[in-house]
Amino acid sequence: MKKDSIMEFCLVPPPYGGVTVYVKRLSDQLRQDGYIVGGYYTSECKDLQIQQSPYYYETEYNASSPIILRALFHVIRIVKNVFDIRPFSIVHYHGLENLKLLWFLHKYCKKKVVITVHSAMVEGFYRRTNWVNKRYMRKLAEVDIQWIAVSEQVKQCMLKLPFTFFNEISVIAAYVPVPQDSSTPLSLEMRNYIKSHTQNIAFYARSFMCNDGTDVYGFDAVLQLYVDILKHYNNTVGMVFCLSEDKDKQKIDQLHSKAKDLGIFGKIYWQIGAIDNINLVWQNVDVYVRPTSTDGDSVAVREVLDQGVQVVASDVCWRPKGVIIYHIGDSDDFVKKTMEALKKGKSKASSNFGCYNAMKDVFDKI
Repeated sequence: MKKDSIMEFCLVPPPYGGVTVYVKRLSDQLRQDGYIVGGYYTSECKDLQIQQSPYYYETEYNASSPIILRALFHVIRIVKNVFDIRPFSIVHYHGLENLKLLWFLHKYCKKKVVITVHSAMVEGFYRRTNWVNKRYMRKLAEVDIQWIAVSEQVKQCMLKLPFTFFNEISVIAAYVPVPQDSSTPLSLEMRNYIKSHTQNIAFYARSFMCNDGTDVYGFDAVLQLYVDILKHYNNTVGMVFCLSEDKDKQKIDQLHSKAKDLGIFGKIYWQIGAIDNINLVWQNVDVYVRPTSTDGDSVAVREVLDQGVQVVASDVCWRPKGVIIYHIGDSDDFVKKTMEALKKGKSKASSNFGCYNAMKDVFDKI
């Protein structure tokens, strides 16, 4: 295989999540720019181009795993992974699990390795991971490979680990604009709901993720926000509530019960389960809210900004230019900033390829 070949060591959707969607878009754009790109997919993938490609390999996916890619990186697949990756010159790895494999590929297979870290919860992961993975995390940090942090916050968390990185950690947001013609239409039910309101707010969560026992996405904060918004706007403002993973029926029922107790269950459009056209949701709403208790440089935030939609987000991390920031835990400030966003309304859409160009530059120079 020619030199410009990259193994994106990650699943492409489904499952749908920030990392898998990013990997699919990054791979597609790199392919357009002349790279040969490979990766992994599950039996749920219906993309014939992926299924028929000699550079993609089918693998299993354990949806009940607390970490979306844990099943993919399980140690029993190490030998198969080595054979899969052997034809590629560059390995782009996403995450911090099973780093023994990355060390083997770098040391003995002479692969160029790029590791992108997507989560700011690095220190907690390091404490929980086994001693073997800790050892190879240190070994990889001390050699000439390229580390990418998706935000400055993630980088600072990485620098707190008990070892020194040989190379500078680059900060490149995990974002590639979505092709405008790649989505299937929204459901008629959702379109009718959106049209029935003067303005619409959107909320998105991948799962019921917790960090040290604290809700990461801010479900309760969003429900209370909508209660307060309706006091000012009556029923003219809608709420499109998106939850990607639909496996935890008990928590979904609890969420619905909370909304019923607040008297807003029937006023919300509930999109429970992943959809492949989330970008069309952004195109059709006015405000996106992100009350996260911990965060990085969110793909969703950048997608929404590209669509000219106002974004209201918590102040737990650095946010891109244009985001309206409120103080985490201050419900009055959350309501105030959301009303400010509704008043501003949408602006002109404009795709930003800066992050992609920075990532491509890493591959071009490696």
